[in-house]
Amino acid sequence: MLESGAELDRARRLGTELARRMRAYARQTTSMAYTTRMEFYGPNGVIKGKVDILGKRPGSFRFEGLTPSDDTVALLISDGKRFMSHERGQRVCYVGRACVENVSRLIPLPFDGERLFD
Repeated sequence: MLESGAELDRARRLGTELARRMRAYARQTTSMAYTTRMEFYGPNGVIKGKVDILGKRPGSFRFEGLTPSDDTVALLISDGKRFMSHERGQRVCYVGRACVENVSRLIPLPFDGERLFD
């Protein structure tokens, strides 16, 4: 716990400096890869899986939904200008312009490829 005004001031300066360095590092980053485990608790029970996220500036990305045994169940990819999305078992493959409005229909976030790095 911070006890004095000087300690609080120092903590704020350190936090500000850390945020500045992180933004500078993010601006220099040209590509990224990330895997995360996901769990969804819904009316039909629990769905578990993984999501692989790959990105390359200035806007290319790939989201791949995987089962716990690494079978692909959904794919959303973009070159920064166009996107394609498909879910296993569906008869439709969505394609279109890779704008926030189109991509956000498929993932519940206001998203475009460049935002991966923000």
